Amino acid sequence: MFTASDRNSEILAELISLEPDFASQTATLRELIGAAATGAGPLLSDSFVALRKETTQRRWRNGLADQNRRASRQVALMRRAAPRSSIIRTLQQILADDFSGTAFARDFDVSGMTFASDIIFTGCSVDGTLRLDDARLLASCEFSGAFVGRELTAERCEFVGPATFSGLDVSRSARFGFSEFSSDLTLDGARIGRELWLRHSKVAGALSMRNARIERDAGLGNCVYGGPVTLDDTRFLDTVSFEGAIFERMLSLDRCTFAGRVRLGDVKLSAGVSVRGAQFEGEVIPPIHEVVPISSPQHELVDRLRGSDFR
Repeated sequence: MFTASDRNSEILAELISLEPDFASQTATLRELIGAAATGAGPLLSDSFVALRKETTQRRWRNGLADQNRRASRQVALMRRAAPRSSIIRTLQQILADDFSGTAFARDFDVSGMTFASDIIFTGCSVDGTLRLDDARLLASCEFSGAFVGRELTAERCEFVGPATFSGLDVSRSARFGFSEFSSDLTLDGARIGRELWLRHSKVAGALSMRNARIERDAGLGNCVYGGPVTLDDTRFLDTVSFEGAIFERMLSLDRCTFAGRVRLGDVKLSAGVSVRGAQFEGEVIPPIHEVVPISSPQHELVDRLRGSDFR
């Protein structure tokens, strides 16, 4: 049987052939790869397999210090591969912290931790709160299909790679305030049972939140959005604030439903806004046609829609 260990051994041999200097780091690489493959890295006090079966919370053994020390070793290793970005990316994948499908009976807290390789949380369930506050995620992170029984807090985080939360289901609030996303942020199909907060964050890549459902207030203001922002087909069931936001590319609200107020004060729309088929059931402050510059190619579109789609 060809196992994950066999696969990683082959990848290790290939890496050494591509980067002979890694030969002196073979023991370190094997240790880090082995820990990633079994989940038995320095973060865990007991058998990770047993914890998965018992669906209990993850128990850390001096977790913050141990994880950050482990991440530092990984970063030092990856620096040896510079500027071979393809090798660095391969290392981030094979050294990934993979929790996919795991159930946690209480909170899951990685606040303040640094992850130098990918973190995979696909299909996980957390009965309590998922805490990522002040974490540094230096590779990609995948939280697709995750369920959080209470809150998701990811404030003051640094997301260097793509951050994917497609299909995320949070029973209470999801908070990403004061965070920095150097790549894309994806929340397609997410359901947030209470508030969604992204205030005072910066998203350098694309923000995609198609077909999501936000049950209470959505705070998307005072942010800088460097890439396109696409919220098509999303239902906002309470107040939505874009106040003070800077959109450097197109903002798309096509077929969105806004059940409550929409606040647009001091919004800067460098490339305009699209509202095809959008329904505004509450008050829009100020009206969109006052926000979009006369010179914008979207201005005529907004004028046409005022009569039929604003109610």
